[in-house]
Amino acid sequence: MTGWSMALAAALTWGLSGFLGGHTCRRIGVTPLLVVTQVSGLSVLLLVTVVLWANGDPPDPGLWRQAAPWAVVAGAAELVGFTALYCAMSSGPMGIAAPVAGLGVLVPVLFGLLTGVDPTSWQLCGLGLATAGLALLAADRGAATGRTLAAAVAAGVGFGVALVALAQAAQLDELAAGTLVKATTAPLVLAVWLVRRRRGAAIRPGAALGGPTGSRSGRWIGALPWVVAGIVAGGLDAVGNLFFALARTRTSLPAAAMIGSSDPVVTALLARWWIGERLSGRARCGTVATVVGAAVVSLG
Repeated sequence: MTGWSMALAAALTWGLSGFLGGHTCRRIGVTPLLVVTQVSGLSVLLLVTVVLWANGDPPDPGLWRQAAPWAVVAGAAELVGFTALYCAMSSGPMGIAAPVAGLGVLVPVLFGLLTGVDPTSWQLCGLGLATAGLALLAADRGAATGRTLAAAVAAGVGFGVALVALAQAAQLDELAAGTLVKATTAPLVLAVWLVRRRRGAAIRPGAALGGPTGSRSGRWIGALPWVVAGIVAGGLDAVGNLFFALARTRTSLPAAAMIGSSDPVVTALLARWWIGERLSGRARCGTVATVVGAAVVSLG
């Protein structure tokens, strides 16, 4: 497979993962969903590592140690991004939250500006277009609240930092990059979940389903389909990270980021087709502007 096709595969898997995660977090809550997605994602990548090892392709401990610092940064930033994204999706339209979070591809460009790298004319145009799109979304009071947009922007920052760090780790070892990212996020979110449970703040599974809530077993049975959806979302996200890491080693970072940044389009289309999510004309224009602007910036 070429780098472009792998980046496209990353966009498709990330987009589907985003839709499943956004739909599920409205049912079981953000923290339980994070636990399910991150643990399942780690499990998938550990399984891939074991299979490759059994087939005579063992991991290189030296490369894994070198990739670890970048992967830890990527994992921490990704966890911030997912937390903010799921909060945005639970309170507003996925067709808006996902494209705004997709503006994370602007982070490498903004970082370059701060470090003295001159932007290209295409990147300046893309920044302007993305800014105009965000302004349109903010002006449409019926599309999303300010809190939803703020959470989506925070998600974009988290994902943008993760994108840069993941690309650095992938240059050393693609599988190490993806696996160590999840090895960072899974323990962190598990620790948060356990602390919240001890304080009695954890969201009870099934409480928002309208199903049986009279007993603990009833709540878990009612939440089971959504837990399964969360597991699938976590696995798809992990596979998407692996696809992006592979794409980064076969093509340039701007090209991989440009194609990978189309995942919000997949999420928005699924939200429109599957759950009938509708946006106003202004919101649709703003969404298109943010996605196109982010793609132009990453390509420039």
